[in-house]
Amino acid sequence: MIETGYQRGKDVLELAYPLATITVKWSVASGALTLSGAATAAEYANAIQYVTFRTTSTRQVPRILSWGLGKSTVYSGSSKKYFKVVSEAGVTWSEAVAACSASTLFGIKGSLASPNSVEENSIIATKLGGDG
Repeated sequence: MIETGYQRGKDVLELAYPLATITVKWSVASGALTLSGAATAAEYANAIQYVTFRTTSTRQVPRILSWGLGKSTVYSGSSKKYFKVVSEAGVTWSEAVAACSASTLFGIKGSLASPNSVEENSIIATKLGGDG
């Protein structure tokens, strides 16, 4: 997803080398490229390497991307943090802090979600709300 700087109707994310096991869907409205299907984790990891950006805009502004992994994890390019929904009943605040602090995603240490900006709050609210 193009998190910031998205120019609707001009910017596009594409998969340069599609696979038969991965369905590709681009949303002009949200600036999000969705990959889904029966591919293996290795096939998805390979496919992500071939996501490309294209624009017809003559206005040069920086774009920052977010990466969603499944329906409960998203990486924010602007905050350099990842957010994950953990749905476990009866977890205390202390247990949640400890669990988040002990987790990592591609070398990025986890932390309990406490949005520090409008952008982080938007990511948490829209990308991790129930249906991903």
